[in-house]
Amino acid sequence: MRRAGYTVVELLTVVAIIATFAAIITPVLIQSKEAARMRVCASNLRQLGSAILRYAEDHGGYGLPAPPQQYRNPWILCPKPLIPQYLPQSVDPFASSVLSTALPYPGIAPEERPKWLWVCPGDTNRGSAELERPCWWNFGSSFRYPGPKAYLSGERYMQRNNLSPRKITLWKNPNRDILLADHFDDFHNGSRAERKMGEDSLFSPTWIKIKCVNLLFLDLHVSAVTPGQRNEYQRYTLEDDNPYFKPSAESRVYQRP
Repeated sequence: MRRAGYTVVELLTVVAIIATFAAIITPVLIQSKEAARMRVCASNLRQLGSAILRYAEDHGGYGLPAPPQQYRNPWILCPKPLIPQYLPQSVDPFASSVLSTALPYPGIAPEERPKWLWVCPGDTNRGSAELERPCWWNFGSSFRYPGPKAYLSGERYMQRNNLSPRKITLWKNPNRDILLADHFDDFHNGSRAERKMGEDSLFSPTWIKIKCVNLLFLDLHVSAVTPGQRNEYQRYTLEDDNPYFKPSAESRVYQRP
């Protein structure tokens, strides 16, 4: 008579089946979670873009002013001019922060990602080193605003003291000129790509993650692109479509044919 219970072979078979399902389902769940973050980020970008364009309409077509000196990175969106008239939030990025080296949000831990429109869901804490801290926690927001690199200057090589506002409505191709973008490339992992190297196995899926960047254009559509594509759109915004662009003597040496 056979005793009740399972044999080792049966248990190993069950474990193998469970592992197979886990290997199949886990990437799908991760991808679904990342897609949800991308949607939230895209929605935030559209709302921010709408606020910036409303600000421009009320200020003769000019973009946002240069951030104050205590803002640690002038190439990252400073939301203060939009609060509270253009954004439904009342957080002051400069509360109790008067030094140029001070953090913009004193008292908030980097692990506590706030649900502000200018904070990307993918901009999270990754370690104790400064560069591993969230962009919003270090610099004030998660998104790159062309600022001194486009709407505040007509030069290729900009200095911080060249911060005269420009009319963003004069850019030539709103469907390819950037208004906002993820500041760092690792906020989002992107979609699937076939693995070209290595052996496939139960625990080694045949795809890897591609880093991608959310871009908001002047016509308020959002696209997820690769870092290389972002650089190309940035060139359109800085040079090709920039009515204020005047190549410097240094830039003419590297001018494209």
